[in-house]
Order: sequence, then structure tokens, then C-alpha cells
Amino acid sequence: YSDTLSNINGCDSIIKLNLTINSSYYDTLVFSSCNEFSWENTMYNSSGIYNKNFTNSNGCDSILTLDLTINQSYFDTLSTSSCDSFNWNNQSFSTSGFYSDSNLNISGCDSIKFLNLTINNSFKDTIRATTCDTFSWDSIPYTTSGYYTNSYSSVQTCDSIITLELVINENQSSPLT
Repeated sequence: YSDTLSNINGCDSIIKLNLTINSSYYDTLVFSSCNEFSWENTMYNSSGIYNKNFTNSNGCDSILTLDLTINQSYFDTLSTSSCDSFNWNNQSFSTSGFYSDSNLNISGCDSIKFLNLTINNSFKDTIRATTCDTFSWDSIPYTTSGYYTNSYSSVQTCDSIITLELVINENQSSPLT
């Protein structure tokens, strides 16, 4: 730019202006993160709009806006007991223990599930008995040889199965002669 002016003596004076306009800088950054996000030495753990003021290389104010979405990871614990085995997440477990399974939730964040499992085993046994004429088992008299089964519930509510293998020798008395 230039301009011609007259000074107080009536002489022309030419003023030249070399002007550089430095622009301020404005921008918005959009991010999503799991659980927390670090930006400019600050840790954020909730979604929101955050602004930071800077001085750019030309000495002008600049504003950066952070549009932040925080997605949470998912943690869950299942405590249970089962008889003999337990199926969880397409796996079968037959021993007590603490198990975990992880995958990504719909937001792309870790989803960790824990299983605190107690396995109570059922009990199976066979009793063999040989007797004459009759045998009483659980208050029931048996007079015929064979296999008999009774089911019981244990303290942990698991079934216990007892099989009776019974042989009855009939009393064969001889007539007196």
C-alpha cells in the first residue's frame, strides 16, 4: 500500500506500507478413546468439548478444540458353583478356579469377564451284598437278586448315585427224614 501526503511545507511525501497479516488458527480435533485420553499434558476420562489456547509461530492466538468421546471398558465377575462341570463362553470347566475371557465391546474397548467357579463333584459307588432270603436297603426290603439304584443329594446339592448289586441266596431247607 502507498499513499501520497503533503507535509506542512507543501511538499509531497510518499508513505509506503508493507503489511503482512498473520492469521489466527482455529481447528477442531475429533477423537474417541477407551477409558481415558491424554492431550497436551492433560488426562481426560470423560467425553466433552475441550479448548486449548496457543500462540502460533507468527505470534497470533490460535485455538484448538478437542471433541472427545470416551468409551468405557466393561468388567464383570460371575461367581457360581456347579456339579461336575460348568459351560461358560463355549468352554467346559471341570475344576474350580478363577477364569477370564476378554473381547472387544461394541465401542471397540476391552470387555473382560471373570468367572469365579466352584465345582462340586457328584458321587457314584456300587455296594455289593449277598444275603439269604431278604435284604433291606433304605427301608425297602428286597427279595430278588439284581441291580438297584438310588439317587441322593449331597450337601452341595449334587446328585450321588449308589448302585446295589444284590445276590439273594434262597434258603433251601431239606426235609427232615
